[in-house]
Amino acid sequence: MTRRKTARARHPHIQPQVRMPRLSDDCVVQVHDFMHHLLDCFEARYGHQIDRFYRGLCRDCTTDYPDEPWRSSSEPF
Repeated sequence: MTRRKTARARHPHIQPQVRMPRLSDDCVVQVHDFMHHLLDCFEARYGHQIDRFYRGLCRDCTTDYPDEPWRSSSEPF
């Protein structure tokens, strides 16, 4: 039987800034699901503002194809 790598072993570059408590598997999954739900609610409410912000950052882009930045208006096809 092989042992699963810990989160620290899988992501050694990530160092939590807050001391994280030990939690049961069930608790970890509940917190994880809550955080995803919270992010979904946040994006549902503020997603248009987030999109507007990032579109504003790309105003200096020279492409005529915002959904396909690898294309340019000078391409023959």
